[in-house]
Amino acid sequence: MNSSFLNLNYPDPFFTYAPHAKRLVVILHSISSPHDRLADAKAAAQDAYGEDGVDIYAPILPYSQRFDRTGASATVVNLVADLDAVWDNKDGKKYEKVVLIGHSLGGILLRRVFLAGSLNPPDYAVGDFHKRDDLWGPIAEKRNKELPCEWAKRVERIVLLATWDKGWSISDRIGWLYSSGLNVLGLIGRLLELLEGINIKINAPGRTMLDVRKGAPFIVQTRLLWMAYRRWHNGRLRNLYNEAGPLTRLAEPDPALTANPLVVQIIGTLDNFVSPQDQVDMDVEAMAWKEGDGADQNKCYFLFQMRATDHAGVVDFSNKIGRTCGLRKKPIEEQPEVLAHRRQVLLDALTMPRSELSQRSLNPTLMFDQLSKFDLKTTDVVLVMHGIRDDGYWTHRIVEAIKNADEDRRKGSSAASEPIESCAPTYGYFPMGAFIMPWIRRQKVEWFMDLYVQLRARFPRATLHFVGHSNGTYLAADALARYPAARFGRIYFAGSVVNPTFDWARMVTEERVKQFHSARGGTDWVVAWLPKSLEFFTDLGGGGFDTFESAARGNPKITQSATFARGGHSGAIEEPHWPQIAKFINEGAQPFANDEKTGEHEPFMERPDGWIEGFSKFRVGVPLVFSIAALFALLAFSLWLPFENWRWGPTDLSIFGGWGSHLWIIALAAFLVLQYATKQVPRGKLAILLTVLFAFCTLGVANFVLTSFVRESQQFGLLNPVEYSVALRTAGAFVTLTGLIAAMRFVLTRF
Repeated sequence: MNSSFLNLNYPDPFFTYAPHAKRLVVILHSISSPHDRLADAKAAAQDAYGEDGVDIYAPILPYSQRFDRTGASATVVNLVADLDAVWDNKDGKKYEKVVLIGHSLGGILLRRVFLAGSLNPPDYAVGDFHKRDDLWGPIAEKRNKELPCEWAKRVERIVLLATWDKGWSISDRIGWLYSSGLNVLGLIGRLLELLEGINIKINAPGRTMLDVRKGAPFIVQTRLLWMAYRRWHNGRLRNLYNEAGPLTRLAEPDPALTANPLVVQIIGTLDNFVSPQDQVDMDVEAMAWKEGDGADQNKCYFLFQMRATDHAGVVDFSNKIGRTCGLRKKPIEEQPEVLAHRRQVLLDALTMPRSELSQRSLNPTLMFDQLSKFDLKTTDVVLVMHGIRDDGYWTHRIVEAIKNADEDRRKGSSAASEPIESCAPTYGYFPMGAFIMPWIRRQKVEWFMDLYVQLRARFPRATLHFVGHSNGTYLAADALARYPAARFGRIYFAGSVVNPTFDWARMVTEERVKQFHSARGGTDWVVAWLPKSLEFFTDLGGGGFDTFESAARGNPKITQSATFARGGHSGAIEEPHWPQIAKFINEGAQPFANDEKTGEHEPFMERPDGWIEGFSKFRVGVPLVFSIAALFALLAFSLWLPFENWRWGPTDLSIFGGWGSHLWIIALAAFLVLQYATKQVPRGKLAILLTVLFAFCTLGVANFVLTSFVRESQQFGLLNPVEYSVALRTAGAFVTLTGLIAAMRFVLTRF
């Protein structure tokens, strides 16, 4: 077989062909890495299995270019298709075994490649459950035949070289060079997420690297799917999962259709690209070690270290692969004994049987300061999340109410059950200014989903329930929207900032949410004026003030309060509501069902505050705040000028020119009329029209303010120095402007 004759997505791979090869070794390179950097690893694989007994396939992938735009998911889909082609075109007898080797980013992708080519566990495959794997559809369409792939059934071993299984993150611990590059990459990603928020899709430079940051959908999906796959192949965990009465039971996997490969991870003792705690995924992979299980047959993960080895050095066994250091690109020369040691570590990883791997392996738990208790008994966990401008202390009081209700329920029940467990974490004080920045919201979601994986790993049998307020509601909704493997039991929202169009019906139908309830505040100006003003072009909205469209369709599993909780943004999460929240989480009883008392001293009011409701219909809260702030800054700057020197308004500097500078006022009027006249969340062509009008108004305000600043600045040069102290006035104006900018920054980051 000659790879040049194959119809591959990634043509011209490195490919060695032995007519009687029984083993296929697939090797993926690291990011922006020349292909010849894997020469030593290829030679070691041939030595390990015999040159005549192995074929080696090492494709050149798009991320070999630093600014590739392909993305991790698309790369995986294409790799699955290429491996199918390699397998199908094997002459004579097919390969008996397949070994996957990945360096750095290549190792992260290889684990997902294996999962993508394999059968999903029943709870990720039966019926519509396959939608929990976001790559199932693209791969099924590309293959046009049933899974599993033939090569996936033969995978016996995965060797990961300097990978970071939990994704990369920026911390104060990493070196300035790595930190600078990752910060630039992160900035690109966040700016593109801002464009995606207004439905502008751009394939970012460095897309693949962006996809493997800690908490990103690709990483979290891979970890959750891998966790489910390993649980499916672990008899004890499979039985315990089935005892919890899931909707889909886990049948024992058919060894003729699935493989449960050994994973050997190799890290360098000098690797400072990411921390060892991000390289070793204790939550997902090293379960047997975490439990102190000494039986070798239960261990599928093993950890090796290469001494005196950095991130790139794990594939250098000869000083001949072109590694350099410093700005002068000085060739790296290392001691022969170090190179020989590295090579032997890889050979051991490729050839040792399970029992020897277990003896040779480091205990991965020793990499961690604290280990969460692994709980196989708990069947219910509640996660309580606070919102913006909130210290979050109330979350622990909600937890207490839920646990007390659970204890009372268990005392009154004849059936034995485990007490409910809880998690009430905090992402710190989250100001309103930061909240409206989509890239900062996404950072919080990624933090939340990393926590979600930890909880899933710690409580493998448990249903995870959720209580959220304000931005806490956004975390859960965005998790469900962007992470198909995320699942919850009962969800209680108070003061929700989620878009009213969020499709809760689909979440319930796909059994990703068991039950949902939203409680609204009668004087909740935060939701009514701020998120609601952005709902026609972002995922924020006034669902926690108006109504969720799914809740208005009569589905008993999707409910909301018929009236409004007395109080502001936190009205529906205050003490009078705690017992009902606890009952909902424990029993599924709708809070205050048919008993929302609306008297003067009762916890509910019939209608929301009229002024708040009326102003909310214009949906101008956020743009109005920023416009007023800009005009106030211009006013404060101009007060240092005599009134007759003020030059506000359209000038020859205007980007619109002449009378066109007033068009934005007409656009603003049309925007306000359409917003007020629209009873539901604008969508389709109307949403596009409103977005265009919004952008035009924004441009008009910016044009007015900025050109006025420029003209006012020029006016300082026209003052009569005999009559006025020009230097003092000019300095005062700019100091005032600087102080106002600092004050606005403080408000945005602390208010």
